[in-house]
Amino acid sequence: MALDPIQVQDALLALVQGSLTLGAYCKTVAVYQGGFSPEALATVGQVYRYPAALLVYDSSTGELNPSRVTRITERHNLLLADQNYRGIAGVLRGDAQNIGVHQMLIDARGLLLGKQLFSDASSLRFEGETLLYSDSSLVIYQSSYSIYYFHTV
Repeated sequence: MALDPIQVQDALLALVQGSLTLGAYCKTVAVYQGGFSPEALATVGQVYRYPAALLVYDSSTGELNPSRVTRITERHNLLLADQNYRGIAGVLRGDAQNIGVHQMLIDARGLLLGKQLFSDASSLRFEGETLLYSDSSLVIYQSSYSIYYFHTV
């Protein structure tokens, strides 16, 4: 079976939606179609409800070897966003009403790290986390994962 980025993204989306952690407490689990400027990230809440887990396809690279088999590596990002009007500490740590971004990051790692999505692909590899946006009541982190598979040319 030849994989493509949409199949991988769909499998990731189903995994997050069905999880007992992120899927249970996130009010939005979806594919993110917006921009990454500070202005665009600040308005995520106009489209999605918090806490949110938003999947974004990042990139693919291919390495062709002499046997005409290409190793394709894909990178997918999970944006984790939460808002708390009690301030930045409440957004990060959470409170009685909100889970908090730190717990969301822990739960994402626990759910995705080393997960085998397809029998003919590698398990998910954790690539790192980056703070994308922060203000007094909203925090958005990006958690990145890669997967590779082989395609015969």
